[in-house]
Amino acid sequence: MPRTQLPASTLVEISRKCALHVADPNSTPDTKSLVSASGLSERTFFRYFPTKADCVRPLLDDGNHRFVDGIAQRIEAAGSASLLEIVADAFAEAFDEAAAGESLSLLRAILSVPEFHRVWLSTNEQITQRLTTIIAAALACEPESLEAHIAAAQATLLATTALRHMAEHSTDAATAARLAADALSTNPLGQPIGQQKTPQ
Repeated sequence: MPRTQLPASTLVEISRKCALHVADPNSTPDTKSLVSASGLSERTFFRYFPTKADCVRPLLDDGNHRFVDGIAQRIEAAGSASLLEIVADAFAEAFDEAAAGESLSLLRAILSVPEFHRVWLSTNEQITQRLTTIIAAALACEPESLEAHIAAAQATLLATTALRHMAEHSTDAATAARLAADALSTNPLGQPIGQQKTPQ
């Protein structure tokens, strides 16, 4: 008989347990302790998580799915809102809980520990891939167009930059999203070089 796969919701909860261990400054997130935190046998752990760092992937994916789904829902219901406003609002809702103590500690650990950071970067790429089609439809352009790819990449950039800002400055999601959106709205790459800007 084929093995019964654990539901996605169960994997998220297991991932959350592992993430709490990673976020604990008094713990060492080695393989043995992460397997123990997961509540799985070592064999089952590695069946679902190819590397020990992959144990946080379901939790990261869950937040990213909420972010992307929030954008899609807002686009469908949007009146005259800009895509930038939609993305910032979706981020603030999806990552509101990331400003809490344990979640913030996890975010800092993921950004500072190379093996967990690599998993985070991988999940971010998946955001861009999902958003390209969604944003292309909103902009009435082809998913293969540069416009769609750049807009999706900018939406992902807003999210990753805002998360970094939250980790570094302990700000809430709404504030971090607004600051990132304000920075993007100035079109930094389109600005003349060599001109001193007023600090934000």
